[in-house]
Amino acid sequence: MNTTIEWPTGPNFHHVGVTVPDMQQAINFLTDLFECELLFQTNGGAPLDEFHAKRLNTRPGGQITGLAMLKSGGGLIELFTYEDSNRQDVSLKGADVGSHHIAFYVPDIEDTKNRIIAAGGRPCGDVATAQHPAFQGLKWMYFLSPWGQHMEVVQVASGCDPQFAETAAG
Repeated sequence: MNTTIEWPTGPNFHHVGVTVPDMQQAINFLTDLFECELLFQTNGGAPLDEFHAKRLNTRPGGQITGLAMLKSGGGLIELFTYEDSNRQDVSLKGADVGSHHIAFYVPDIEDTKNRIIAAGGRPCGDVATAQHPAFQGLKWMYFLSPWGQHMEVVQVASGCDPQFAETAAG
């Protein structure tokens, strides 16, 4: 486990935070399928008092039971687990306000689809191919992780500019 983090020096994407029901399941899924690197992990102990509840936009009285930071390419994925009797287990649909997804570049989308299914993920339809000329040949597929998180895999075709790949899928 690497504990050295190189922080950006100017405005930049830093991380996306995701609450998961099972920390080890999420870490295994992200490291095994997408080669994310586990930077650090802590196991609980942070009570959600008024100070923390306000800053984390949650209710006081619960507790953070786990925190992990993973590196994927140039970005970070922060995972949380909470113990909270008032927690709502809600899976938002793609068009719901507040919904989001995490997308990963993969070299072989069909192989990755099979590995997602084997790991307990659920594809949201078949692999699609972008039709816009700027993204000709780009393949993409949305899926739900084993815990219901919207995610996407993208395979960039030769000649397609990868920095615009997400636009093509959306």
